[in-house]
Amino acid sequence: MHPTGDVFVRSAVVSLPAGTTHVSVAIEAGTVSVQEAENCSSPLLPTTIATTDAVELAVEAGKKALVHAGISAAAVGMILVAGMTESPSEWKRPARVARLLGADSSVVLGVRQMSNGGAMAVQLAIAQLRVDPALGTAMVITADALGADAPQRWQLGEIGVALGDSGTALILSSHGGPLRVLSAASRGYVGHEVGLPDGNPIGASPVRSPEAVAAGQAHLFQFRTCVSSAVRDAAQQAGISVDDPRIDLVVLPRVERRLAEVLMSGVRFRQDVQPRRVHLASEAGHLFSGDLLGNLEYLLREGTLSPGRIAMVLSVGSGFAVTCVMVERSAHSSL
Repeated sequence: MHPTGDVFVRSAVVSLPAGTTHVSVAIEAGTVSVQEAENCSSPLLPTTIATTDAVELAVEAGKKALVHAGISAAAVGMILVAGMTESPSEWKRPARVARLLGADSSVVLGVRQMSNGGAMAVQLAIAQLRVDPALGTAMVITADALGADAPQRWQLGEIGVALGDSGTALILSSHGGPLRVLSAASRGYVGHEVGLPDGNPIGASPVRSPEAVAAGQAHLFQFRTCVSSAVRDAAQQAGISVDDPRIDLVVLPRVERRLAEVLMSGVRFRQDVQPRRVHLASEAGHLFSGDLLGNLEYLLREGTLSPGRIAMVLSVGSGFAVTCVMVERSAHSSL
C-alpha cells in the first residue's frame, strides 16, 4: 500500500503490568529446557494477575496515547483493536475498549492475524485515512494477557517467542506528527497453517509433535522470502531502494533473536550501507500482536532518528504474515 497523501504517527504507547515472571517457572513446568532458557532473549516477562486484565491494559494504553497526542477520544474517527488470546467476551472486546475510552462515536473494528494483527491493523488504518480524508485520526490498540500461571508464555522451540503481557496503542493522523509514514507493505504464506495446531497455541502447552516441528522448520525459507519481499515492496512504494543511505535503523520483530536474524537473512544491503539493527525482545518479550506498535514507541521514546532519516519497522505472525512499515522523522517536529 502506497500512501497518496501524508499520514503521521502522532503518538505510540506501551503499557505493561507491574508483575513479572521468570523463565524458571517454565523450566519447572517442563515446557522449556535449561539450554533454551540460557539462550532466551527475554528471561523476565511482564505479567498480569488475571487474563481479564487485557482490557484494562488496552484502555490504559489508549488513554496514554490520547494524552501524548494531545487529543480527546471524541476526535478519533476509527479504532482498530487486535489481540491473540481468547475469552468468552472476546467477540465484543473492540467495542468495549472504545466505550471505556469514551470514543462513543468511533467506528470500531477487530483484527485477528496472530502476532501480526496489530501491524495489519496499522496498515488498514493508514489505508482508511487515505480513502476518507475527513476521518482525520485513527487509533490502533493491541492487548493480551495470559495471567500469572502461564508457563506456556515461553514458546522457545520452533515458534521462538516469549510472550509478555502488554497493551499498546498508536495514533495515526493526517494532521502532522513526529514520524511520517512513507509506506506499509505486507506479504503472506498461508502454507504455514498446515503445521499449526487446531487449538490456539497461545492458550495451551507449547509442546509440539516432532512432525509439526519439522513442518515448521521446512517453512522457514518461505518465511524469509516473505520478509525480503515485504521489505522490497515497502521500499518501492516509498520511492526508495532497500540500500537507500537514509535508512538508519531496522527495528526487528520482538521474537527470539535467532529467529529474527533468520527471518532477516534474505534482506541484502550493500556493503557500504548497513543500517543498525535494533532487537527489543529483552525489554518486555514479544508483545503478542503489538510488536510493530511497540517498535514505533521505541522510535518516539529514544528519538534516535534525525529529521529526514528513515527507519524500517517489521512485524511477523504465524499463519504466516509479515508487515514492513517505513517511517521518516518529520522535518519540523520534535520527538
